[in-house]
Amino acid sequence: MKFHALRWYALLEGCFLVAIGVIILGNADLIVGGSPGLALIAHHYLPLTMGSWLLLANLPFFVLAFLRLRREFALISLACSFIVSLLVDLLGPLLAEVHMPQPLAALLAGLLIGFGLVVLFRQRGSIGGVNILALYLEQRWGWHSAKVILAWDISIGLLSLLIFDWQTVVSSLIAFAVLASVIGRYHPRQVKQPIQPLPSAMTAKGSL
Repeated sequence: MKFHALRWYALLEGCFLVAIGVIILGNADLIVGGSPGLALIAHHYLPLTMGSWLLLANLPFFVLAFLRLRREFALISLACSFIVSLLVDLLGPLLAEVHMPQPLAALLAGLLIGFGLVVLFRQRGSIGGVNILALYLEQRWGWHSAKVILAWDISIGLLSLLIFDWQTVVSSLIAFAVLASVIGRYHPRQVKQPIQPLPSAMTAKGSL
C-alpha cells in the first residue's frame, strides 16, 4: 500500500512539472511538441475541434501501448495524460500573468517538462502520445527515447513554419532541445526489456 502511494505521489510530481512547463509555453505563445503539436497543425487546416484532433493524434499511440507494452503502463499513461490536462486547466488561470521572453520561457519549459517526463518514465508511466512510441522503440530497438522525442518535435517545429513566424519556431526548438537533453542525461536507456511494475517500495523511494 505504501509503495503504491509513493509511486502515485511521484507520478503526480511528474505530471505537475509537465503541466507547469506546458503553461509556460502557452503563455509565451510557443509551440507544444508531441501529439498536441501535431493536433494544432491539423486543426489549423481541417475542420475538426482541437480536442477531436488531440484524441485522434493520441489514439494510435495508446493502441500501441495496449498491444505491445504492458496494460499497466498504458493505463497509467492514460491517467497521467488526463491529470496533466486537468492541471493545465486548473493552474493556467492562476499563472496567466506569468510572462517572460520567449527564449527564457523555452529554456524553463524545456527543463520542467524534461524532468517531469524523467520522473514519469522512472515510475513506468508517460503522458501518452509520442512518449509511448519513444519508449517502445527504445526497448525494442535500443533507440534512446530522447532522440526519438527530439526527432518528432523537430519535425513538428518545421511543419509549424507553415503557421508561426520563424522567431517563435526557433524559440520552440530551444525548448525541444533542452527537453531532449534532460531526458538523454537522466533517463537510462532500456533495451529490449518489457515495462514491468517496480519491485519494491525501496525502488520507489530512490526514484523520488
